[in-house]
Amino acid sequence: GHLEALADLEYGKAHPELSRARERRVLLYCDSGTRSAFAAVTLAQMGFARVYSLTGGMVVWEAEDKPIES
Repeated sequence: GHLEALADLEYGKAHPELSRARERRVLLYCDSGTRSAFAAVTLAQMGFARVYSLTGGMVVWEAEDKPIES
């Protein structure tokens, strides 16, 4: 519910890195891929040029034995 505010340059408490990422590649992910898909749509509607969501989320990523770094 706070994504719009955090990504808005005109909002006084915007997240500095996110609000400046309008022309950069932004990859979103969550556990199942649902919340990140909604967030990607929201950011695209706000003018972010290159927004991607990990389809299936971390559940699918881990099931396919893909590498994870922390």
